[in-house]
Amino acid sequence: MFFNWVVLFGFLSSLLLTASSAGLAHGAPAPVRTKLGSIHGRADPAGYTAFYDIPYAQAPVGKLRLQAPQPRTTPIGKFNFGDPSSNRCYGIGLMTNSLVTGSEDCLYLDIIQPTVIPDKLMSVYVFIHGGDFNDGSKSDNDGRNLVISSIRNAIPIIYVSINYRLAFLGYPGGAEAGNHNAYNLGLLDQRMALVWVKDNIRSFGGDPNSITVGGQGTGADSVAYQMMAGGGVNRSLFQKAFLESGAATGLTPIPKTDYAPRQQQYNSIVQKSGCSDAPDTFVCLQGVSIDTLSQAFFTTYNESHSIPHHVYAPIVEGNWFQDYPSILMKQGKFIAVPTVIGHTSSELSLRIPTFANFVDDKSILGFTGAFLSYTPLSTLQALLNLFSPSDYKDIGPPGSGYQWSRVADVDNYLQSFCPVFTAANQIADKGVPVWKYRWDALHSGSTIPAFYGVSQGADLPFLYSPQPLQGNSVDVNLGYAFQSYLISFVNHGNPNFDKIQGGPPVWEWTQYSANNAQQVVFSEREVGSNQPMIFMEADPTDHAKCDYVEAHNVDFLR
Repeated sequence: MFFNWVVLFGFLSSLLLTASSAGLAHGAPAPVRTKLGSIHGRADPAGYTAFYDIPYAQAPVGKLRLQAPQPRTTPIGKFNFGDPSSNRCYGIGLMTNSLVTGSEDCLYLDIIQPTVIPDKLMSVYVFIHGGDFNDGSKSDNDGRNLVISSIRNAIPIIYVSINYRLAFLGYPGGAEAGNHNAYNLGLLDQRMALVWVKDNIRSFGGDPNSITVGGQGTGADSVAYQMMAGGGVNRSLFQKAFLESGAATGLTPIPKTDYAPRQQQYNSIVQKSGCSDAPDTFVCLQGVSIDTLSQAFFTTYNESHSIPHHVYAPIVEGNWFQDYPSILMKQGKFIAVPTVIGHTSSELSLRIPTFANFVDDKSILGFTGAFLSYTPLSTLQALLNLFSPSDYKDIGPPGSGYQWSRVADVDNYLQSFCPVFTAANQIADKGVPVWKYRWDALHSGSTIPAFYGVSQGADLPFLYSPQPLQGNSVDVNLGYAFQSYLISFVNHGNPNFDKIQGGPPVWEWTQYSANNAQQVVFSEREVGSNQPMIFMEADPTDHAKCDYVEAHNVDFLR
């Protein structure tokens, strides 16, 4: 199990959010009237009102367990603000390799709204958390400061974060799941949340025709999957997309329904749940206790000797995914909307083991071959040949040798750099504006060893932070700059429109295209200055490596 900084940040943020929310002033703003009842929020002197734990669907329990989400039809009555960290979905802890015992009744969303509602409807940012489709919750990324920044600069937005089902409860595999129309439930949950926002956000002062959907890690992958749902059917649920460290062909393998390991995992869960002799094993799984089922899917995951999203994740079932994501993207079967997309400088270095003894191609393939067991070794060897050993230095963990850096680069290209590069070009080719970035800054509070570089999640504390933004002056200024771009994009579909007062001078972020492959870099500081360094660069992504990855994406189940 690899260390996941993203989940660590989410865990710490949720603790801070819970602790700080307990001390909020109990204001009494007017209730928001929705189709199913009045919702009361909690006002804060900083200028926002928080609405926590709003149910956006029926509870997926009983006969609704392992079924597509159903719209809520019963009135919620007078609903008071909830707890920002409650109702977490069951899952698998990526850091702790433990079962996350949350609640089956977890289909809730949070809304952070400016307390003073302007005359003009506000743009909306809906955030989908990451966690490899197995971990995380809506409270992991604190959007309060983002809203406060927008209020302070008279460009207010509304922030929405959502829960969706995880692990086996969200992504069951096996033929039996298909027979019961139960594939890709977590993605359907996300879709249901977007429908709820579209239908109800006007009551909160939001513009249902100016919604940006964003995400980080597999949350960003999810945004891409929402763009290609049903072959790219545009239901006007969102008008812009913001993808941090993810893309349609990113980290997650998306196998087809006949993929044998998923069936084996289903069979294991059935056996461990005591359902082997049931006339319908799927119906039996719907009826066992959640303690029995959750322990069964967690034990099955551990026995798979894999990582969670190789066990429980989306699947190509012919409806949501009509084919592999790479093929759908190549065919242009996705909703083309203005998009911001990017990655960190060393995305996946944290998951390369520091104790591994990489001395030659054979030892590297022993690691990658186990990690990517579904990919032919000949495909992996040909990919590895594109990364010359002479290009790497011994800058990894002490005693690891230069091959460690080579392995990290292969992983970064395969599962982050190339997916983001290819997606940026494919979206731009459809004639919509795209802006690409590279995040190259570590927060001053980071304790991750320097040899890992700037890994996935390093940008999170700059954008989603307890109020006010935390860190030294460079951290704060860089955070305000990043927020400036995001808030501008949410409001106008262009990250350059508004600049946040009090932040650093912000570069004009050049639009990305095949003919103008420029991206913005968020770095740490100007030499001799307390200002962060933000600049444009020619996209350094190696085209030959990405051409190979793109040509063989099906081998990588993407």
